[in-house]
Amino acid sequence: MNNKHSHSGGFTLVELSMALFIYALIMVTIVTGVRIYIEKAKFERNKERIEVLTEALGVINGRFPCPADPTLDFNSPSFGIEDCTLAPVLGQRDTDATAGNDPVLIGLYPIVTVLNRFQATGVQTERNLSEVLDAYGNFYTYAVSANLTNANFFDTTNGVIDVVDEFNITYSNPAGSTTAVLVSHGKNGLGAFNPNNTITGTVGNCATDTSALERENCDGDSIFMNALANNTNASYYDDLVRYLGRDRQNLWASQFSTAMMAQFIFNSNEDFVGVGTNAPSADLHVIGDAQALQFETNQYCDRTNPTQCLTANQFGAGWNPMGDESDMQCPPGEGIVSIGMDVGLDGMPGTADDIRTPHVRCAPITFSAPDPAGFSCPINQVMVGMRNDGTPVCAIEP
Repeated sequence: MNNKHSHSGGFTLVELSMALFIYALIMVTIVTGVRIYIEKAKFERNKERIEVLTEALGVINGRFPCPADPTLDFNSPSFGIEDCTLAPVLGQRDTDATAGNDPVLIGLYPIVTVLNRFQATGVQTERNLSEVLDAYGNFYTYAVSANLTNANFFDTTNGVIDVVDEFNITYSNPAGSTTAVLVSHGKNGLGAFNPNNTITGTVGNCATDTSALERENCDGDSIFMNALANNTNASYYDDLVRYLGRDRQNLWASQFSTAMMAQFIFNSNEDFVGVGTNAPSADLHVIGDAQALQFETNQYCDRTNPTQCLTANQFGAGWNPMGDESDMQCPPGEGIVSIGMDVGLDGMPGTADDIRTPHVRCAPITFSAPDPAGFSCPINQVMVGMRNDGTPVCAIEP
């Protein structure tokens, strides 16, 4: 009788654990990337859809449509049809010389009424639930100055809605003169109505939500918030707002620079704008990394000591008030590692005869040059420079 033992290769528990760990890391990376892509796609789709719906509000019958009743089920024959009998709220101005401010109507976007208008002009349309849902599956909120829903009183200067930013500064010009507003309540859906067979009411609790910014778009008054996106709990804001009417200057403006022969943008907001910070202290305050092809400024300042600044001339021309251009140059064999003011070349606070305004700090440049036989430029290219790692810089032969 022969006893034979068969040995087959396999994974040990350690090897299997390592394989599963690596697989998990790969899957986390993939899932994170897909999630970011999906969220970005939703945001872009939402922005495109709200732009189209806002444009569709354009006057066809000499007036704006009234909102639709938000309490109706999608299958109701009256769903999406304007309802001018909705209970009004008080507007921000009195434009008709009557007692009290003019009324504002708030409800859902009247998709059926708008589509019927287009059909009347020969444009073929089809009633579809997806047409009136934002990218997150909720209905858009629509508010309109009630007087502008009547063709006999239609005047785009008589809007009575106000749209403000997070600093409570109005976008309207004059204040409270916006004619109509369209709101997507964003990913969290706070204050939106949604189609769960029947309209179940608001997705979030507008009255008690911690974000005062988001509450402004669902509290049932004639003031709406158009703020910069913010993911901080106390000031969370992810709504997307579009409005019609004359407005104040935009948050950003552009200007052509004849010196640089390029179009530049600059912050024209009355307050500071922050990226990565809720407490900006400059026109554009960035915490983290920012990337731009080029930028234009008249000086560069120390973030920890704003009084310590260098002008663009001091950077570019090696000029300083003391007339010592050598302060902005390094001796042969050394390179610039920092630029500062009132600091010695050794990086330590300078003495009375060592202080330079401004100056560069230099350090020796060292690298191992490769064997000349170990590299060459491609055909039809010549060497035009050397990187500090010793590799050549090649360019097409002139």
